[in-house]
Amino acid sequence: MSLSSLLTHPPIRYTIRQYFTRHGQGNYLDELALDSAELWDALRESHPNFVVPKDRESWLRMVAEETNKDGLDGCLPERAAAIYPLLDQYQIAHARSLGVGSAGLEYQLKKTSLDRHLTVFEYAPENVELLKTLFHECNEIRRFDLFGDQWGEYANKPAQVVILNRLDPLFFNEQWTDAFDKMGKAGVVHILYIPAWILSAKFYLQAHKRHLRYRLSNTPTVFTGWARTRQVKHRFWAKHYKHTEHALAGLDGFFLTKRA
Repeated sequence: MSLSSLLTHPPIRYTIRQYFTRHGQGNYLDELALDSAELWDALRESHPNFVVPKDRESWLRMVAEETNKDGLDGCLPERAAAIYPLLDQYQIAHARSLGVGSAGLEYQLKKTSLDRHLTVFEYAPENVELLKTLFHECNEIRRFDLFGDQWGEYANKPAQVVILNRLDPLFFNEQWTDAFDKMGKAGVVHILYIPAWILSAKFYLQAHKRHLRYRLSNTPTVFTGWARTRQVKHRFWAKHYKHTEHALAGLDGFFLTKRA
């Protein structure tokens, strides 16, 4: 293995905490867990990184612009275009995307693939109702708990895929292992897992340099989630799924298929 490959794909299992500046926000992100539906609804109302517009025109502008917030990074049309061949390759007729937030990627997926059935799921009930008023192109919008026991509904359906887009920083390693265990035991056939961050040597150095700068300058920070190496992520699903890795317009995606 080359030095470059070792730096970008370190063959170790390692997880770090990520911190960013608070940007004038209150301390509720430090005090409450992000597994609270009430907190997520509050974030959608007030936090600049998570707020979802109340009217469709503003929402359409937000998901179309090169906005860097809540899963929007200016690359969504290109990312959707990179996902299409995967769905076609596996003859996926129905995509089910979890924890969609403002549903920017899902809007792009549906925009140029109207014949493919799309269901989006959100954990926070108020955001579910809001998305119903905004995302008219979507076939179905529902509430869903990633760690619940509803997975049997999607068992043994090879023409469906569960999309987990940029949810990885929010949960502990044990929670992700549990989630994939539930999906595997229920018989979910295909999963597209798109992490927000993959921990490499460069990423590690940048994160620690940034955090040190915050500490030296007494800059208020907030914990924003976990970053992991590939080896950690692979262990989440290895018991139940094999995977292939794909470049998705600036992010890496893992297409998982249930082991026989």
